Amino acid sequence: MVLAGCSEEDKETCFKEKFMPAVEKTFPVLIRYLRESESGFFFKSGVSWVDFFIANKVLSLNGFHPELFEKYNELKEHCDRVHSLPQLKNYLEKREKTPF
Repeated sequence: MVLAGCSEEDKETCFKEKFMPAVEKTFPVLIRYLRESESGFFFKSGVSWVDFFIANKVLSLNGFHPELFEKYNELKEHCDRVHSLPQLKNYLEKREKTPF
């Protein structure tokens, strides 16, 4: 929130005024791409770096504001799908958890 010019005291107001408009604009576009690919990932050919990147961002946002994914549950489901890939699952279960 510091980069958005918000103080600690007004972070909730700032979140609603500055961050939520970006969410409302961006998340539906991401969901549209997921649906259009019909693969469960962002490309028809399957998982790619884009999926890893977005899943990581969703994981972080979910740690701070889980209420975002009540409306955009498809992005949370995508994150869970990526993180349940066998190649990642063991690593993610064993790595040190980052506190939010």
